[in-house]
Amino acid sequence: IRRVDPEDWPLVKAVRLEALADAPYAFGETLAEARKKDDAHWQERTRRNALDPASTCALAFDNAVPVGMIGGYLEPEDPARARMVAVWVASSCRGRGVAEALLAFIIRWACGAGARMITSHVTEQNPRAIAFYQKEGFEFLSTRRPWAPDPTKLEIPIQLVLDGPAAGGER
Repeated sequence: IRRVDPEDWPLVKAVRLEALADAPYAFGETLAEARKKDDAHWQERTRRNALDPASTCALAFDNAVPVGMIGGYLEPEDPARARMVAVWVASSCRGRGVAEALLAFIIRWACGAGARMITSHVTEQNPRAIAFYQKEGFEFLSTRRPWAPDPTKLEIPIQLVLDGPAAGGER
């Protein structure tokens, strides 16, 4: 697991497109929308996540092959809250600890950035992710909101408080 460098933009683009193709039920962006974005978009997105202390993106590798990703950013209106986004693990690597390692990365980053809580959303049609976040100690909030790609489906807000034993990635 490592934070992206600015020159990693082709990898970030490829992994994001693979994630959207593999798990369209898990993201607020569609594969068609992502494919419309030009290389300048991917370069800027990767540069920002590599260099801006208020955002991050990490890739997981199996040997030299990227097999997962995670992103995060500090909420502009409340930098004590870090938003976790773009979590994905290749189907061939699920159940092998990659998701746990990605989560540990984002927890370390969030704590280092001064966040006290990680927030995110999980779609109701993603039971594997729901089980993972429950196992990892996330609180599932009672409010639901329509999922952007298909408002007939809902997403569940989740949060993880970082002031306990998990702070600093000690899980």
